Amino acid sequence: MRTPTTHRDIVVANNRVHGAKKLFHDGGAIYNLSASPGTLITENYIFDIHGLIGLYLDEGSRYIIVRRNVVQDPAAE
Repeated sequence: MRTPTTHRDIVVANNRVHGAKKLFHDGGAIYNLSASPGTLITENYIFDIHGLIGLYLDEGSRYIIVRRNVVQDPAAE
């Protein structure tokens, strides 16, 4: 059985994301896995993530526009 799992036309915009990486080191504050045609990740402010990954485009991620995001973590050591 070949069921497509592609999601599409997702907009992740204008979010304030913080404290998202306290328990698990894998992944990101904003995370994508696989093809996502028409997807836009834009104008997000990500901070206080303990020096870990802010925007994570995992295996097979493609057809995504990522622009005008800020990842800030002054506490990272």
